[in-house]
Amino acid sequence: VAPQVIESKAWDDYGDAFVAALIASGYPEDRPLYVSIANEVWNWAGHYFLTTKYAERMGEGLNDYLGFEVGSRGAYGALIARLKLAIDAALARAGREQDIIYVIEGQAAYVQLTGAALKGAKAYMEKKGEVWADHAPEFGVSVASYWGYNEGVESSGVDPSNLAALEDHFLNGSERHLGTRANVLKLFRGAQREGAQYGVKLIGAYEGGPHFTRPWTRTPDGKRDYHMTEEEYREFIWGERGGRVNYEINKALAEAFPGIILSNYALAGTPGGQPWFEGTLEAENPYARSWEALMELDAEAMRD
Repeated sequence: VAPQVIESKAWDDYGDAFVAALIASGYPEDRPLYVSIANEVWNWAGHYFLTTKYAERMGEGLNDYLGFEVGSRGAYGALIARLKLAIDAALARAGREQDIIYVIEGQAAYVQLTGAALKGAKAYMEKKGEVWADHAPEFGVSVASYWGYNEGVESSGVDPSNLAALEDHFLNGSERHLGTRANVLKLFRGAQREGAQYGVKLIGAYEGGPHFTRPWTRTPDGKRDYHMTEEEYREFIWGERGGRVNYEINKALAEAFPGIILSNYALAGTPGGQPWFEGTLEAENPYARSWEALMELDAEAMRD
């Protein structure tokens, strides 16, 4: 069934509808447009399950068609390539040129997931008689730029209730510890190298910001023993320290990879127990303001 699904005319019908909507919207032809087929097609949690399971089953069905063990990530890449061909053909029928980058999301800590998706995209293009090198410049590799993973804090031995030490860990800790500035830069370099093997550029982050949750361990009676108070956690994430860490890590990414996209998760909702509840668009905390400062940095770069 999978070969029939990926070769269905429904893709071409969708391409025509997509281009018609694009034209109707007044979107400028010379403005880049980033197209992503799905988010985090490796994640089995919550609402991600459906797309990851779909890709897994498509991969099983495409093994013989593409000539290798495709897997969910290879299928994800093949599906992006199919979408690209559909939209390319629709643009040609409409007589429109558009600067489109087809985004291949990877998981920063596991570069092999990026490689598997690129292999699937390339295999599908070649199956259709296309020359991969003609299409590679119109793809882009993207990974999340999250900093502050709890695993890295735990492996470093830093006391999370010591906020000054925690800030120093995130900014100056070893690249061996997940979520430090050095580690985020290392992971981005890995994604860049993986894309380069296929002639695909690194375009930046699809999500980012802090990934540090309030750390805890389970007690013998099954309760949570938190290693910092809620007040300490909030003070760090949304206070001066969190804002400073966020600014410095993203600034380091912008300097190391000129022209990349910087991304947060969403300035929306009420700040709570998770770092990606960042507050409303009008939030006036140091963390929210750090993004404003980064946008000003970008504006200065464009003026230069």
